[in-house]
Amino acid sequence: MNFNRNTIFFSIPKNFLLLSLLWLSTLSLTAQDNGKDLSISLGASFGYAPTLNYGEREDAGNLISVFGELQYQNIMGRLQFSSALIESFDNKNLEGGSAIHGSIGYNVGITNDLRLPLLLTGGAAFINYNNGFNGSSGNSFSDVSPQIGVTVAPYYEITDLVSIQAALRYLKGFTSGDEGEAIDLADIAIGIRLSF
Repeated sequence: MNFNRNTIFFSIPKNFLLLSLLWLSTLSLTAQDNGKDLSISLGASFGYAPTLNYGEREDAGNLISVFGELQYQNIMGRLQFSSALIESFDNKNLEGGSAIHGSIGYNVGITNDLRLPLLLTGGAAFINYNNGFNGSSGNSFSDVSPQIGVTVAPYYEITDLVSIQAALRYLKGFTSGDEGEAIDLADIAIGIRLSF
């Protein structure tokens, strides 16, 4: 399935993420009133994707992500937007890539300061590429691939507000049309998490 970069499909994830983060930030006072039962967290991370497979093409590179989490007792939901740092990928045919994923799962307490969220994840990856040979310019295409997988995101609370969080994700992609390709992704990341 081919999309023009200017279509609504590529503006929805960014707009949805922005609106979601704004909405989550307005809930911070409610979360504080309900004590430890309800918490909201926002964060950013930098990661490495050793596996980025698009059809038969394989590549590896860096990602940056922003995320928001809503937790009630030990049940956690997470919304994450990731963007590929194109310069870090070897495949010169890759022109752009991003993904948006939602997760739900259980936050396991290891110690008072160390937590281990185990999450089922679903979403979509968006990719822009060209079909040139060895990095030469060719026709540009865009594709989207629905994905499902798992996220393991342990974090260590430095203070009640600030945590250091790691994340390990594996996402299996599926084709979204007759001409589309599946996008598989595995990545590891580390970042800062702020809890309200």
